[in-house]
Amino acid sequence: MAFERIQQTKLSDVIMQRIEGMIVDGTLEAGARLPSERDLAHQFSVSRPSLREAIQKLEAR
Repeated sequence: MAFERIQQTKLSDVIMQRIEGMIVDGTLEAGARLPSERDLAHQFSVSRPSLREAIQKLEAR
């Protein structure tokens, strides 16, 4: 029997997509300062290093 491969997504990519979604829907203003890392990490229930990686990916775009 052949098994279908499961697609894995990095947590930082999921966080990045959620932050982008918040900008698109107006929850966060484009170009405005983000809340603190601690506040965002708590809001998303993730570690600060994962959040930091997501923010770095957004900045690189």
